[in-house]
Amino acid sequence: MIHLGLTIPEKKARIEAYCRENGVDHVVMLSPAKFAFEVDAPRFKSVDWPETIMYRTFYPLLKEIDANTLVVVNESLRDRNRNCLTYNCMRHFLSQTRRVLVFQWLPLIEDMSDFMILFDLATSSLRKAFPYGTDLLSEVEIEIVDRTPFFAGVPVETDAKTKAKYAAEREKMFANLGMGDPHTIPRNLYLIGGKAKAAAAPKTAIVARNSRLKIDRLATFRQDAYPDGPYAMLELPHVFMDFADFSALSGQTEFDVMLADLKVDDWYFRRFNAWSKRIQDGYRDLRQFGGRSHGRAQAA
Repeated sequence: MIHLGLTIPEKKARIEAYCRENGVDHVVMLSPAKFAFEVDAPRFKSVDWPETIMYRTFYPLLKEIDANTLVVVNESLRDRNRNCLTYNCMRHFLSQTRRVLVFQWLPLIEDMSDFMILFDLATSSLRKAFPYGTDLLSEVEIEIVDRTPFFAGVPVETDAKTKAKYAAEREKMFANLGMGDPHTIPRNLYLIGGKAKAAAAPKTAIVARNSRLKIDRLATFRQDAYPDGPYAMLELPHVFMDFADFSALSGQTEFDVMLADLKVDDWYFRRFNAWSKRIQDGYRDLRQFGGRSHGRAQAA
């Protein structure tokens, strides 16, 4: 079964109930360390995401997992490659038992083709060669708590000096790009409006790409915890997974985004709103076509 959008207490409750109802005598959680948690379950152990491919971990786990083992796959949608080494190692573990629970905050990384990774992990990879399609969703049971991120822009006016710097840097970057990665241009241009946005930022917790601006109560993406929320967004990350991790760790789903009057800010804002729309559409598919799928309103 796939559980989407559950909090840690809810995950614990699902695992503990499964153990009671199914006579499980061993529980193995496969989870990135920053998402892992302890469970009152028989012979419980947690294995960090990078460890799953290590010989020192892989072969002992293969011997350890059997038909009475519950394997919990927790927040392990980390790679868009459906056949990456880590997923393939997980498949070997999951082939040892039919007792599997999959937990994930959001149903995708970038688009709903990513959902098929969760689908594979929950269904013994029986449809591994098949692309995403709503006709397959009836084959997996899904619990849904909608965690769609929503973004509201907070306009920030920049001064003439900042606008001139932006124009000059943009021209320079395009002239020197050559065969380089075009994504380096928006990544770097986006930082130029940082000082103006910092000056206009609310006196609450803030999240930004890095700590260059020395703001009080500042957090950055890729931290392991976010205890001071809710957070306002000084800027958005470039990588969607960084934002998905932040949302999962903070529990926040509504975001005020500082929006400078520079084209790159608008580009990022539109990019993340398009991502939000893909997530909304994905939830719609899962509710409509998922096998015995059920959901509830987004939790606070």
